Amino acid sequence: MRNSWKMGFSSAINLTSGAWKNGESPEGFDCVELAAWYHPQEDDSAREKCIQTLKQEYELACKQGLRVWSVHLPYGWGLDLTVEDDRSDEIFENFAYYVDNAIPVMPACFVVHVFTWEPFVPEDREAVVRQTNKNIKRLAEYISSKGSVLAVEALPRTNLGNTVSECLKLIEGTKAELCFDVNHLTTETHREFLQMAYKHIKTVHLSDYEFADEKHWVAGEGILDWKELLSLFDEYGYQGPLMFEVKHHRDGSPVSLKDIREGFYKAIGKEV
Repeated sequence: MRNSWKMGFSSAINLTSGAWKNGESPEGFDCVELAAWYHPQEDDSAREKCIQTLKQEYELACKQGLRVWSVHLPYGWGLDLTVEDDRSDEIFENFAYYVDNAIPVMPACFVVHVFTWEPFVPEDREAVVRQTNKNIKRLAEYISSKGSVLAVEALPRTNLGNTVSECLKLIEGTKAELCFDVNHLTTETHREFLQMAYKHIKTVHLSDYEFADEKHWVAGEGILDWKELLSLFDEYGYQGPLMFEVKHHRDGSPVSLKDIREGFYKAIGKEV
């Protein structure tokens, strides 16, 4: 297992602690994912809030010498990649707005959720996958023309992209790649996912859980074997940074960057 991994974190940490924005040093981290989260509809105020947050986080990252590795695009009803052709232009334009405003940040990739209401149990899931693939293709081509990559995230439960085979169908024939969230697998092992998808994994989201549903805990607070996971990344040639998307401790208490770093080091047997 190599020991030269670059490490990064999601600004989503601010959902529970605000530690990074409130001045915590990102010691031990090299890069960051700027995150704009769910909002139910697209309007000027929602857009303005997302872009303002993006700019503030980018300025902070620059001051601290962090590279912006990725931007997590917002998601919601107005950013739904499953829509039929009658709404596809609207959805594309909504996404393009955020891409255009984030391009000056020059992220290596844009992470996207395929948004669905849950439980998602359509009569013809394959038809929805095909339509979503069509919408992903258009967005991925646009992002590629801007010099970046669209990374479609593997999701849990009944969401689209809840198995490796479905993830691959979503990006088949497109310029999109995958974001491998190790916290989202419930029916497949991490090895099974990597065996099939390793050529397409552009970025990862790392956190711990108990394999039943997503938890986004600090490494070592669940049952994920972190040494094995890094060995798998080595074996399958993952080239990106280790991007941590941790939201809180197992007991629900706020988490700091120091907690994330030290928990991970302890989980892999590295001296803090």
